[in-house]
Amino acid sequence: YDLPFGRGRTFLNHSNGLVERVVSGWTVSGVFNAQSGTPVGINTGYYYSCGSYKPAGGSTLGHWLNQTKSCYTSVPDYGYGVLVSNQDQVRNPTQPNLDASLQKTTRIFDRLGFDLRLDAFNATNSRLMNGPDTNPGDGPATYTANGGWTGFGTVGPNQANFPRILQVSGKLSF
Repeated sequence: YDLPFGRGRTFLNHSNGLVERVVSGWTVSGVFNAQSGTPVGINTGYYYSCGSYKPAGGSTLGHWLNQTKSCYTSVPDYGYGVLVSNQDQVRNPTQPNLDASLQKTTRIFDRLGFDLRLDAFNATNSRLMNGPDTNPGDGPATYTANGGWTGFGTVGPNQANFPRILQVSGKLSF
């Protein structure tokens, strides 16, 4: 989107000289991405006998994945693990993402131009969490003050995406 500042635009239409070079030629652009989380892969080293993985609410995904010990048993060495058919109802966390750009184009002399650009990746600095712990052998969900949630069905404190990244670039064209 070309910003409406400078000669021939809505705002500061009658500016000239230095003011014109500073306020005109600005462009804003961006890319917004929103999608659902990928299905959670359930650990295949266990037999699962409980039927639903749909959320029942609560503070951890341990409430999403049934934590009742009678719902899963280890598959013996000679066994063949079979997963229940509705395991894809639980999805990994997701976070919308916005990448934005601000660019200024100006002519310095007749044949010399300059482009200044500022890019912001993950401009909103949104934090995307890792998926839940899908190993029933890790025990039930427990909370510790310094470590956060651990155990089956919990989401750890680590960030799965990059924090905001800013990039500044310039280009001379002649």
